[in-house]
Amino acid sequence: MPFLEQRRAARMACALPARLYGRGSDLDGTVEDVSRIGIRLSLPLASLCEGPGVDMLHLARAVEAYLGPRFNLDLNPEMLGPLVRKRLRIVRIGQDRDKPDALELGGEFGVPLSEDESRMLELNLPPLGHVPPLPVRTGRRSQRYEAYLHPSAGHRSAPLAGTSSAPEAGRALFHASRATGLDVRAPDVTTLALALAGAFGPEPVLELRRGTVQIWSGRTRIQHIETAAPASSEVRVHVRACDVPGFGARRGAGTA
Repeated sequence: MPFLEQRRAARMACALPARLYGRGSDLDGTVEDVSRIGIRLSLPLASLCEGPGVDMLHLARAVEAYLGPRFNLDLNPEMLGPLVRKRLRIVRIGQDRDKPDALELGGEFGVPLSEDESRMLELNLPPLGHVPPLPVRTGRRSQRYEAYLHPSAGHRSAPLAGTSSAPEAGRALFHASRATGLDVRAPDVTTLALALAGAFGPEPVLELRRGTVQIWSGRTRIQHIETAAPASSEVRVHVRACDVPGFGARRGAGTA
């Protein structure tokens, strides 16, 4: 799934090695796509967490312990050493279902990649400010619903109110701007992920409504949490269903 930075700069798929300089130890990862202003990183989960069944709380704790909200990294260090060293702010934390052994991070550079840095990395990135047009979508338009994220069994947090996309392929994207007892305006995504995962547990229930009609409700697992600008109160939570095939089954009398 794309993260927030995607629409602000053209992105390019790649497989660049990276060395991350965290809190007391260095980590090696792979840049899976890059733009002038940010990257998507993949890190071996074994270097951060132990044991199977890692959930968002474990991921956020590992990121906080090893990296913090900002860190330095070198791109293609074996070839270039520290020539392309960047400061990165994490804006996305998660784990792709198809890559259970990897942690995925999205980050924004403190200073965009320069033309010289792009050339050294052998990337053909377009100039900053050039954004390719979004693909034209055909067929049925994605709907958004009033939505509530309820805590897992045994957790007592108040529901988090927001909106959600219509479920597709087992996944949905939940948007929130504020919540009782949860500071969604946390200064960084790591703190936010810790707060949200701690308050809502490993299997929060997503409920979609249209007015008084419940469209869908079911247990989910949080895949990714992402934020926008530091001063923004918006948070996006990517979830997938735990036990409903297709995540398309609807409850209640309404239709999507």
